[in-house]
Amino acid sequence: MGLAGLIALAATQLPFITTIENFLRDLRIAYLTPPLPQHPDIVLVELTEDTLDTFVCRSPPDRAFIAGLVDRMGTAGARILGIDIILNRPTEPVLDKQLKDSLEQASMPVIIATATPKVADIGENDEAVQRAFAAHSIQGDAVMIRDPIDGYVRRHIPHPDDDSGLLTFSGALARAVGRQLPEGEITIAYRVAKPGMSAFRSYPAHQVTYLPDDWFRDKIVLIGGNLPDIDRYLTPLSRADNGNATAGMVVQAHMLAQLLDHRSLPDSGRWGTVIVTGLAAMAGIGIASLSIPLVAKAVLLLGTMAGYWVMAFWIFALGGPLLAIVVPSLAMAAANALHEALEGGTARRERRFIRDAFQHFVAPAVVRQLIEDPGRLKLGGERREISTIFTDIAGFTSLTERLEPERMNALLNDYLDAMLQVILDHDGTIDKVVGDALHCFFGAPGEQSDHAQRAFDCALALDRTSEELRRRIEARGGVWGVTRIGVHSGMVLVGNFGGRLRFNYTAHGDAVNTAARLEGANKYLRTRVCISGTTIDGCNQALVRPSADLLPVGKAIPVAVFEPVQENNAALHDYMRAYECMERDKMDEARSILERLAAQHPDDGLVAMHLERIGKGGHGVLIRLDSK
Repeated sequence: MGLAGLIALAATQLPFITTIENFLRDLRIAYLTPPLPQHPDIVLVELTEDTLDTFVCRSPPDRAFIAGLVDRMGTAGARILGIDIILNRPTEPVLDKQLKDSLEQASMPVIIATATPKVADIGENDEAVQRAFAAHSIQGDAVMIRDPIDGYVRRHIPHPDDDSGLLTFSGALARAVGRQLPEGEITIAYRVAKPGMSAFRSYPAHQVTYLPDDWFRDKIVLIGGNLPDIDRYLTPLSRADNGNATAGMVVQAHMLAQLLDHRSLPDSGRWGTVIVTGLAAMAGIGIASLSIPLVAKAVLLLGTMAGYWVMAFWIFALGGPLLAIVVPSLAMAAANALHEALEGGTARRERRFIRDAFQHFVAPAVVRQLIEDPGRLKLGGERREISTIFTDIAGFTSLTERLEPERMNALLNDYLDAMLQVILDHDGTIDKVVGDALHCFFGAPGEQSDHAQRAFDCALALDRTSEELRRRIEARGGVWGVTRIGVHSGMVLVGNFGGRLRFNYTAHGDAVNTAARLEGANKYLRTRVCISGTTIDGCNQALVRPSADLLPVGKAIPVAVFEPVQENNAALHDYMRAYECMERDKMDEARSILERLAAQHPDDGLVAMHLERIGKGGHGVLIRLDSK
């Protein structure tokens, strides 16, 4: 259980795990936070696009206009005035003096948001201008703490622990009201309004002159921009607002409201997460200990996880804490898998021994190498660059359901005999035969400096052999699926990994996994053979055309893949021009060429795939695979 917990906690250091956890927290905050009425003490005066249209110069905002707002709030009897406008650029001296005079003569405390070098490109001259405007006011740092992974604003430090001694803008406003500021970092408790209402009353700045004094009397008034593309931040509330960002002044108002009301976001905290993670790990062990089929255990495990997710959302909706979701789920799965591995290890070793015993007879190259070098029988392996091939028959499961067992066995035996012989004819090492799927590699156990060329030639021969067999079967009125082939080259660990009581010469590594992914990618690309650029680079002769840059699930770097072609003709040249257009994102030009090719070669699956992708708005040649 402890190991499972450590695995789960270690996973939290992965950015995508943190992203998922934050997303689930945001959803609960945005949709399940109990709604509150509009804040009674905070009023927003917003400089909107309509406001800026009244100025001769849109940026920086008219100083005389801001001075008028300051005077208006004094006349109306505002309690505190906060100006969330960075005054770091001088304008006309007369207008700047007018604003400074208004700030100096203001009848209420004024807090001015200022920028610091840590959050903006602020120079010494800019700081001097800010200090001049705030000479008779209070400065408040306009800092917003963005999450380093997804950029959302979730945290706040009202009293930053630095040498400046400068409070944040919202912290300075709260201090001016007389509130005690918390030390250290806090999670922002965003104020979710009732349906159809906003969290704070707000008015366009250019209409303030015509509004009653009572609307501002004894209120904390914030003046700032609410513009579509300036000073906006993603927050948890953006999840319920179609991903729209929130104006910086509104975020400041949320932080101020939290400080005024002494609200905090209910959170389970570190120890709460540890306890919940431990309970989840115990649940995973309990499920693994049940004497039920493995499939039933898997269903029960998934059901328990789903139940916990629902419970976590329900608890928060009732006013309870924000429970961690991803870490306990990982702990439950890890504990279940580890316990299952420990308890079922003996049974699985017996089954593997029976299966692996037959593998010795389909890899004669391994046997010859072992006769020459018995030392290879020792456990472990060596790093070696090899080329790997995976094959699989499309729709094989449905074929087994449609054909009589005797007929299926006969066809499959003929197919495997032919395909295995092709591999042996090219001096390949047969690793596994699982049902209709084959895995072989070149470059081990014996040295083969031309392993990439051998793999390329073998892949073409396997494709020819499988197609000939399929045509013969269909000519006799039968059915048989297309064989999909994936080829990739790279460094792997190859050797005996079968354990002390049995022998299994095989290869492990990312290159092997990538080859398997390329085999599956044929389904998306509508090709039969998918070969990586790494393999093509190792070939002396290879007539191919580029298929795409694939980004499989879990990969960070795309893999350039190619399809073998029969001859270097006009169709190939046209396709290469279309592909070059796609690489340059000239999709309309590429579409035109591909449409001509499709009319001339209607059976060209790769051309059809790219046409369909462009038709759906696709760009470039990068294709992200959604599944393995």
